[in-house]
Amino acid sequence: MNEQESIALIAEMISETRKKVEVTAGIPFLVFGYLTVLISIAVWFLLSHTGESYWNFLWFGIPVIGLPVTTFLKRKRVGYVTSIDRIIGYIWFVLAACEFTFMFLPLFSSIMGYKLPFSILFITCLLMGIGTTLTGFITKLAILKYAGWFGIIGSLCFMFPTGVHQLLIFSVLFFVMMVLPGHWIVSKVCRHA
Repeated sequence: MNEQESIALIAEMISETRKKVEVTAGIPFLVFGYLTVLISIAVWFLLSHTGESYWNFLWFGIPVIGLPVTTFLKRKRVGYVTSIDRIIGYIWFVLAACEFTFMFLPLFSSIMGYKLPFSILFITCLLMGIGTTLTGFITKLAILKYAGWFGIIGSLCFMFPTGVHQLLIFSVLFFVMMVLPGHWIVSKVCRHA
């Protein structure tokens, strides 16, 4: 193999890796974005109409449904893992572990009779905004960078708990931060396929 063929092979491998990352990046954004939007609207509706706080347990449906569906869809479309996939996976693993830990704070605080000085919606939007932004920088997808910053800045709406209607703002932020970029990424990959 001569120098030109080597360069062409490396360029092709980089192009294929980027395309694969784009394909796999869109799937979790759609799955977790739609799940979060749907569950936040359902929780808002049920809390507004019943006043029963046990409807908040629906939030646990996001990881319970989202993780298996995302894993299945990603394996179905692409079978190998690159180092970029691993880096993005590590980032989201750490952020998801933090989010899962923070999900229990409202439960424990209510059992202890303590009111949290911050909203869990603030933490969630902030963490997911950071993850979206970092994914955008790693994949060089500008839409993810902008959507992530939108989520980070939008998280400031939730610094102080003000009521159940914040869930509607939360669902809009997640739609813009995850669902719209997910559709854009998937449609971009489909156009180039």
